[in-house]
Amino acid sequence: MESKLPEKFLEAKENEEAMEDLISLFFPKIYKCLQQTNEQERDDLFQELCLDTYLCIKSFNADQLMGFFELKESLENSFSENE
Repeated sequence: MESKLPEKFLEAKENEEAMEDLISLFFPKIYKCLQQTNEQERDDLFQELCLDTYLCIKSFNADQLMGFFELKESLENSFSENE
């Protein structure tokens, strides 16, 4: 049975094989986005998007994520400051 996505993120930060598996989950979305680009540039853009995905996974820190109510309060505060 496959592990859940958050678990895959944590595992990928420590294990390069898990990183490859995780990035490969994003291939369909990357390929779909690249259909809108010039054919000659797709290979280079694919590599760039895979590298960006790799860097995002490596820098991801679940401990810094806000909970729902923290996010709600933060958004309410930012809206009230703009009024």
